[in-house]
Amino acid sequence: MILIEEMDDDFMDFVLGKEGKKDIRLSEKVLVKHLLAFGGSGSGKTVLLKGMIEEAAIQGVPSLVIDLQGDLSSLSHSGGVEEVVGKGRDRKDAERYQGVSVKIYTPGSSIGIPVSVNPLFTPDSKEEAESFLGSMVSSLLGLLGYTLGSDSERMASALLYLCLKDSWKKEKKIEDLSVLLDSLVQRAEYLKEQSLCSDDEFKKLIKKINTATIGSSNKILTYGLPLRIEEFMKKGQISVMYLNHLSDQREKDFFISTLTLRLYHWMLHHPSQGLQLLFCVDEIAPYLPAGTKMTLAKSPLQLMFKQARKYGVGCMVATQNPGDIDYRSFAQFSTWCLGRLTAKQDRKKVEEGLESFGKSVDADRLASISQGNFLLFSPDEYDRVVEFSTRWLLSEHKTLTEKEIKELMKDEQPKIPVVERKEKRVIARGVKSSKERKVFALRLKDDEVEELVESKRKRVGLLSSKREEVVGIKKNLVPLVKLHVREVQKKLLGFSKETKEYDVLISLRDGEIFIHKNGKMKALKGFKLLLEVDDEDIAVVRVLGKGWMEENKLQKKVEYSLERLRKRLSRLQRKEFVEKEKKEKEIFWKRVYSPDLPSKLEALHSQDLVLTTGGEGEVLQKIMDESSLIGSLCAWYEGCSVESHEVIYLPVFEVVLQGKQKRILRFNGYSREEIY
Repeated sequence: MILIEEMDDDFMDFVLGKEGKKDIRLSEKVLVKHLLAFGGSGSGKTVLLKGMIEEAAIQGVPSLVIDLQGDLSSLSHSGGVEEVVGKGRDRKDAERYQGVSVKIYTPGSSIGIPVSVNPLFTPDSKEEAESFLGSMVSSLLGLLGYTLGSDSERMASALLYLCLKDSWKKEKKIEDLSVLLDSLVQRAEYLKEQSLCSDDEFKKLIKKINTATIGSSNKILTYGLPLRIEEFMKKGQISVMYLNHLSDQREKDFFISTLTLRLYHWMLHHPSQGLQLLFCVDEIAPYLPAGTKMTLAKSPLQLMFKQARKYGVGCMVATQNPGDIDYRSFAQFSTWCLGRLTAKQDRKKVEEGLESFGKSVDADRLASISQGNFLLFSPDEYDRVVEFSTRWLLSEHKTLTEKEIKELMKDEQPKIPVVERKEKRVIARGVKSSKERKVFALRLKDDEVEELVESKRKRVGLLSSKREEVVGIKKNLVPLVKLHVREVQKKLLGFSKETKEYDVLISLRDGEIFIHKNGKMKALKGFKLLLEVDDEDIAVVRVLGKGWMEENKLQKKVEYSLERLRKRLSRLQRKEFVEKEKKEKEIFWKRVYSPDLPSKLEALHSQDLVLTTGGEGEVLQKIMDESSLIGSLCAWYEGCSVESHEVIYLPVFEVVLQGKQKRILRFNGYSREEIY
């Protein structure tokens, strides 16, 4: 038997299948840019995924696999060496796979290796905790049964967010639902003072958390080994998360969401230039639905697909129906494997997707393509569409029952004490409000607001003397993220360097940048649109000026292959970032969208900020994700890195005027200016 440890670490080339007798391979650099497989039931897409997981394992690359039905758990059943060799596989590969460690984990159950996933985990720093709070809260509320986007969910989200944030600031860990209950009750009076929700909604949240501490959902949170990504990173190990035993779709959604967030948090601290992990989800459609429909896992998965390649995590997903998953995620996958698709609308969706890459394929071929055959679109690897067939697996291809999984994993069972949890009855009592929230100093007084509003009131009609009435004035606390940015500037033709540091403010409500200088605040427009494209797209937009640039010259500046550059430009053109013009045989491009950003990072520096603690007003929820904002800013400004970040709040007065129509005025409570 040849063990994985005996392999050459430099051998990182993955056989996808065969075109006749020729091996079709994907390089490590291509696989880290993600693989997407489309194919109807029985087309062979699960075999395709399993084949790539096996290839990674025998080369020492670990895989983290989400198995919804038991099809992928059979990776633990290695095929007989002689049988596999008789089917055309290499003997060394077959022997290597005999030494692969496959572990099957079952959330909250002893069917496999029990694993618990606590959404209230504490990251390494307060800054990280703050950036993950919103996603943690959403996952937990989904598990508790709240409907995403409902009024009840928004109110409960605000309550939990403030409670958790206050606890982390005071370095008081909230590690389970029982502690969370205590924390909510102790802060009841303060939370009510914030007018975040009614007494009924507060009691509803308490009841739901109480129920979760004794219901089946509690097992996912408490029973089993704590979820630690490090445990899945052992060389060549295949870690399968078997979820078919979870009868509630909500619990599956919660687990995938939290696992993805944990993986994302882990990879931020463990970047790699090479492929260090495969993350695989078969039948992903229920968790990444098309359109505006949201699930708990959708946002974390989208974030993972957008950012993972930069940290050496390759993602592989598969689905039966291309029209059922979010089309915006297609662009994050550079390799497509197209199996049999009998539905015309599915083939059309594939055609539309490939057109976005500037490529076309005869999708009607997919209606009759043989089982196990696929059309490969991978422009970074091949300059043509390749038809290939999958190979015989190194493992047995079958669906495992729970009984078979239990027998396989019986020697892996940890010793876990069973703790009987009783319902914890609580009564809302409340304590003093927190004073630790960082807020811009309030300089605009109530009487000054009234004077400003009076000067802005308009006549109801052209001939009418009646003016608009003030029907409401309230003060909101708008969340901003303050980034402490370091920039390394090259001097003397690159022979010396100079480091400068700045503070940059970005709104967590709309993603726009604020600049504070000389007591005035200015909002720049257009930065948030950069969040719609990835870092490589941003690099292309940044290089292009407002004038026309010849395509070959642009290629030299960005140092992409021509195929890769054209794919980027095609996507940017559809989003109206760039414009194309053909002059004789030459192709020229220019930037038509230009964010309202200065050329130098120094111009974004906010000076002499006066902050205080506490602050009264309605705390508005964050909408934007800090990590996405940081990534886009660093992609736009070369030499830029974010050393730290924190959330601070800007007091904003909101005035509702009623005339023929209702309109709203907003005034910056810090700079005393009207916000347009």
